Amino acid sequence: MSFGIKLPITYDSASGFTSLESFAETIKQNFKMLLLTVPGERIMLPDYGVGIKTFLFNNFNNGAEAKLKNKIMEQVGIYMPLLVIDDLIISQSDVGLNSLNVLIYYTIPDLGIQELLKFTI
Repeated sequence: MSFGIKLPITYDSASGFTSLESFAETIKQNFKMLLLTVPGERIMLPDYGVGIKTFLFNNFNNGAEAKLKNKIMEQVGIYMPLLVIDDLIISQSDVGLNSLNVLIYYTIPDLGIQELLKFTI
């Protein structure tokens, strides 16, 4: 059973495009898209998105970190209320000064699932 197309789109010789195979995988992809989408980018939902990339070239200090965390919590509350964020860690990456490491531990209480969304941007 497929829940949608996995992004980035890749071809799977067995079934065509690579698919999302579970609710947990689908929710994780949707959560990542919420973080990466810049407000105004999504048609018909002008307030949708955190726009995490817009924080990359700012001076990353406690104020910027708090602003980003608040924006994430606000957007999750509006667009993904099924998630409970257990821990949210944002730090500068060792890769470069203009990179951020993002680790978000979250729970989906209705499904009894605990997950980690981890990426560098």
